[in-house]
Amino acid sequence: MSGRKVWWVGLLTIGWAQTLRVQAALEGSPNGPIEVVVKAGSKAWLLSGQLEGGTAEWKLPAPLHEPAEVWIRSPGYLPLRYRQPLKGPGPFLLDFTRPENLHPHTSYVEKSGKACLAAGELGSLPDEAHPVINAYDVELFLEAWKQQDKQADFDQDGAITEKDYQLLLKNQNQLLSTQL
Repeated sequence: MSGRKVWWVGLLTIGWAQTLRVQAALEGSPNGPIEVVVKAGSKAWLLSGQLEGGTAEWKLPAPLHEPAEVWIRSPGYLPLRYRQPLKGPGPFLLDFTRPENLHPHTSYVEKSGKACLAAGELGSLPDEAHPVINAYDVELFLEAWKQQDKQADFDQDGAITEKDYQLLLKNQNQLLSTQL
């Protein structure tokens, strides 16, 4: 391939690349490793990077031809799902720090009016790291279950079910065993 053709192919590739910028906060820190999951139809991309000062940026590996769901996650934190799917050409700026931008069934911690990824991993918390799950006792959970309160949807599947209850019990048992 001649040099000129390579240059045009490179230029077209750059033109097709769509920028995805994320604003987010981890509970207790604006910095840390972060992953973005973009799922459009049967395709999914996992973009890894570093959150610095509450911002991270990526180039999507391919143009989006259909609406795409977006999740962010970080080791030791619960994932967050964006409310609106990505549509059309980029660039995209997703602000995960605004609670109104988050999917209604996403659990987060709010600090100074900003949503943060909540510390903890479901079902495997060794201490009081997760304020949402640890704030629940069995009676509160049962009341939340009746009302389908989104804060009690610990597995983030869109409904409060027996699985959420089992996660609560497992977490409380681990918490108890570390304090005895």
